[in-house]
Amino acid sequence: MDGPWKEGECHMINANLTDWQRMQLAQLEYHDWRVGDVLLLPDGVMIGSVSDVIDTDDGFRATVIEASQQGEVTILFRGSSGVLQGDPTTWTNEWLRVNLPVGDAIINQVPEVPKEMWTAADCLNHLLADHPQARFYLYGHSLGSINAQFALANCRCFDQIQRAYLYEGPNIYWLLGEQQRKNALQLRTRIFNYIDPLDVVA
Repeated sequence: MDGPWKEGECHMINANLTDWQRMQLAQLEYHDWRVGDVLLLPDGVMIGSVSDVIDTDDGFRATVIEASQQGEVTILFRGSSGVLQGDPTTWTNEWLRVNLPVGDAIINQVPEVPKEMWTAADCLNHLLADHPQARFYLYGHSLGSINAQFALANCRCFDQIQRAYLYEGPNIYWLLGEQQRKNALQLRTRIFNYIDPLDVVA
């Protein structure tokens, strides 16, 4: 690999996916992956092998996929489970600790950030440091979008972030400090937020 990705290069796996395939890839964040699993899209396109499954005490969850020959890393930030469909920690870890406080903070414009979001930022920066020559693609839905947005706002290696595809997450702008907003501005052309206008949460 010759170094970080440059504008115009399209040989990466993620760069050649369609919008539909990217949405399907984001949906795979809810699968219970194991290290070593090969991640395939429903149409057979291989994204890579799972190199890490992150599951922290504060509720943050993500899956890291590597395509070693291309030097490409994909991170799937896991979103919220339905209260009835999740495990016993879903209500406390995902809703009481993150979703409801974030919603309240956005509505009232109070910059209170749950610990899980800081964990997401720390994890992203750790992965960027561990793979200094890799190109990163981020995906997240719902809570996964929230965590990915905050991680990007605290990113320390802008050049490694190629694209972020985020679905149905609320805008966390009001939770960001001045420097975090500047960071987000640096990445604005690489972040794609997909929002259903009829979804009151998003």
